[in-house]
Amino acid sequence: MNPEDGEQAEAQRQMIAVGHYGQPEDIAAAVTFLASPAAGRSPVRGWTWMAD
Repeated sequence: MNPEDGEQAEAQRQMIAVGHYGQPEDIAAAVTFLASPAAGRSPVRGWTWMAD
């Protein structure tokens, strides 16, 4: 998906659960959590987090 694809991109965006294309901040938030001590106490184990 490329936000520059006009109408097709808008149709695709409407199918995204969060309603917008991913931003660098979205990845940064996940990485920050996973690198934090809180991640060691969380039930997040053996998961694959897709970021595309």
